[in-house]
Amino acid sequence: MHIHNARIALDIDNTLAPYLNVDISLALIEPYLEFLQQRLDAATYRIYTTQQQRRDGPHHHLTAITPLEYPKLSLERIQPYLAYPLQVDLLGVGHVAEGSNEVYFIVCESREVQAIRASLGLPAADLHITLGFKQHDIFDQAKNRSTLLSPYTEIENQA
Repeated sequence: MHIHNARIALDIDNTLAPYLNVDISLALIEPYLEFLQQRLDAATYRIYTTQQQRRDGPHHHLTAITPLEYPKLSLERIQPYLAYPLQVDLLGVGHVAEGSNEVYFIVCESREVQAIRASLGLPAADLHITLGFKQHDIFDQAKNRSTLLSPYTEIENQA
């Protein structure tokens, strides 16, 4: 799925740390949540999605510049990219696990977000939209095409 006319915005996380994100409408997220709901039992689905909502509030987003990266940049350098139009490709649901913890997310790609990151001296990032997690998010594992679940892996292999 392609999202056109998405925009980068300044936001703050639940610890009040600033970061840049791309808000994604619930209407675009719903098919991926339905896929996740089919994959998990009802109680587990509710726990995972509630964890995401506790952390992020009632919306979903793609993080363009993390709260850890943001302080390394001046507002003067970031300002030109606020409200910058871009395209985001939603590739499918991905999954990573660490011990008994696991995270589900939508694997995304955006040439514009990666170009903005590069122009600010930041490395390429595994762009994703978190759908839910068991205990906490996992930040030290890839969240790219290699994590896609079936049926997305079959679609990717045909491309």
